[in-house]
Amino acid sequence: MFRMRLIKSTVREIHKMDPQSYINEHYVRQLILSGRVPFIRAGNRYLINLDYFIEYLASASSTFDEETKDYGIRIIREKMR
Repeated sequence: MFRMRLIKSTVREIHKMDPQSYINEHYVRQLILSGRVPFIRAGNRYLINLDYFIEYLASASSTFDEETKDYGIRIIREKMR
């Protein structure tokens, strides 16, 4: 049986496991809307598989790309006149 939770309940469960976690509702909502975390729409609410969400957090890597040594933001140098 899947443990499906609303966004608020998901955050509450994460904080039960780790009281010092910085995961909040806004972050979870952004992961859903960006397509990184699958969800089921129930009316105007989002249901999240809690076990998959925890697995996603455990496997999420930083934005640093080791191969290109790139943090995702490139430096734009201004030309001197």
